[in-house]
Amino acid sequence: MGRFVGHAPNRGKGTGGGGSGDIIVTTPYSRSSGLVTFTSSIDNKVQTVTLGENAYNEIQYNNVGLITGFNEKIGDNVKGWIMTYDSNNLCQTIVERDSEHPPQPLFTVTSNMYTVDENSTPVIKVDTVNVPAGTQLYWDSSSDADLTTASLSAALSTVGQFATDQAQVQVEFLQDSITEGVETINFRVYTDAAKTILVGTSPNITINDTSVDSAGDGQSQATAVNVTDHWSIFLFDKTVSDDGKYWMTVNGGSPFKTWVTFRDGGWIKIAQMNGNADIMNPSEALNAEGSWIDSYINTNQHGKLPTSIIDDLSHQNFLLSVTGSPSDAFLNSRQGAMVFKYINSETLPNWGTSQDPSGTYDLCLDAYLTGSGYEILRYQYESRTLCSNDGNHGGNGSYWVSDHNYNGSWQQQRWCSSGAPICWTISQTRIHTNQHWMGGPAGGSGSNQQWGNSGSNAVAFYVQPQSSGNTANSGIDINSSGLQHYWNAISSRYNGSGTILDSTGSGNNLSIGWDSPTYSSSTRGGELIESTNDSNGFFYFTNGDVTYGNGYTSNAFTFFWCGEKSEGPWWMLATGRDGNNFIGWDGGTCRLDSNQDVKGDLSYSGFSNNTLECLYMTIDSSGSMAWYRNGSQVGTNTYSGSWSSHNVIFDTLGKYDTGGSYQTGGKFYFAGFYDRALSASEVSSNWTAHQTRLGI
Repeated sequence: MGRFVGHAPNRGKGTGGGGSGDIIVTTPYSRSSGLVTFTSSIDNKVQTVTLGENAYNEIQYNNVGLITGFNEKIGDNVKGWIMTYDSNNLCQTIVERDSEHPPQPLFTVTSNMYTVDENSTPVIKVDTVNVPAGTQLYWDSSSDADLTTASLSAALSTVGQFATDQAQVQVEFLQDSITEGVETINFRVYTDAAKTILVGTSPNITINDTSVDSAGDGQSQATAVNVTDHWSIFLFDKTVSDDGKYWMTVNGGSPFKTWVTFRDGGWIKIAQMNGNADIMNPSEALNAEGSWIDSYINTNQHGKLPTSIIDDLSHQNFLLSVTGSPSDAFLNSRQGAMVFKYINSETLPNWGTSQDPSGTYDLCLDAYLTGSGYEILRYQYESRTLCSNDGNHGGNGSYWVSDHNYNGSWQQQRWCSSGAPICWTISQTRIHTNQHWMGGPAGGSGSNQQWGNSGSNAVAFYVQPQSSGNTANSGIDINSSGLQHYWNAISSRYNGSGTILDSTGSGNNLSIGWDSPTYSSSTRGGELIESTNDSNGFFYFTNGDVTYGNGYTSNAFTFFWCGEKSEGPWWMLATGRDGNNFIGWDGGTCRLDSNQDVKGDLSYSGFSNNTLECLYMTIDSSGSMAWYRNGSQVGTNTYSGSWSSHNVIFDTLGKYDTGGSYQTGGKFYFAGFYDRALSASEVSSNWTAHQTRLGI
């Protein structure tokens, strides 16, 4: 007996020929109803094929997606078949069953509402076929953070409890005070309590944002931004085009108005030196709301916020810029900024209190005020007397953070070609620098340079607060439990000049090491093109190292990255710039290299250049590791040393060493860290959310 299956544009009916017996004429399938796929399948596995009055149904699959059985209906005759395969996954036998395959259970997940507001209470329904009444099913969602706590503890009814062959649960969307924009969510159904056997997924539900943002917009005293609780929310969706004057409070105290710049995680102007006026000793505000806050820096007047507010705002980072004479090369001929960042737990001193930095810090040159492309030196403590400053103040002492230090190591070297001794002093009325390397593209700075000591020059001071309160759900579309950093290059988290804000609100943002970034908000939800320049084609963390293992808070962690690489391998992903401390792939090996130069290797060759790839790596406290590609586990291995006594220290993405070794360009979408090892099901769930973000 012969059979013919036709499809457009060849719609022949197979009316004869070739051998004895009857020819079974099979109608071409209809695109609207001829193929039915399983609703739970992410790879569109076919459930039923209908070809006129003939059909194939109850199609069975193994764990690699090969068909292992089916029922064949020819007219009124139904037969069941079993297929087997050899070790190369080639079909070995097709054997008829004694009877047809029994009906498979089917699940269809729907909602009675597909566009909802916060506080809405839709009913999620699971219609079943061939599922016994009383069966218990289980559910979760793609964004549990958008649901109330009570909803998360609600169980699906058993099948048939409220309606024949149906289970259902009513959920409530969280009404918060955070501006998030329009979001989407879907609901997933499982047959096991561990939620590993997915049998159905609902269509996406759109959530309209009806929040009232309690952070305030800073446009008036009545809507002053509480920096203590809402700094991260205030930063959400802002770029340098939003720089300007804003009303703020600290700990809900008296409102104050000052200039804010939104580059590199945001900075608040706290003081300006001008005309040799003392801005350190008075505790009260000087020229409150005066013209010194009218712009980023100016020579209009001196001024400062109240000392108590400065002390409450200050955390680990400060920025200063200078303007006016002398016409020195300092800070790219006074066009840039000096950024000071403690990288461990040290904090800035109270305003007017001298501090010789005892902890490790990065000194960064932001040559063009872009918040990216820094030249960076990292300094360790050195006991060295401050340079003579021509009578600036007695005893060569300082009145805030000042240092004279030769003990620096390059983290990003761009313009300075020699060693990097530095000396700067901040006094009551002026700053003093001496032969400073921070001229950048303008060349070296001269000796005994001073600003703030006349009406024709000025020094502006900024600090970067650290919010201790709520953060906007701005870019967090994945499991948030233990999520420490998430650099998601969507438009609301990209500042327009090469920095991706950390969606967790940590303030440790991701910034490019190269100039002139190329960004598209419409490509795969947000895409940043990575430079192929070997010397500066990398990302760096703006506010300190990311560390795990012995001596740090968590031994277990997860790293994830998504992009396309146009070069390599090696692909250097999370890196420490020292030849160790990296997570990467060399074409045949996935590797974690620790601070102790001990490896955790998995043999795997499945990644490809010029292909969208999403890598997850997990390691638990015992050193057991797992690797994932696009949501699926590709292998497990064990760290080859004693992980309990080892650690990793990352400060960049894509920077293997201080040179340009193994640098690769491409496209970047997102990356991040958890302080725990995610399970396989959690990685799979995250990948589902990533697919929505990427539009695939």
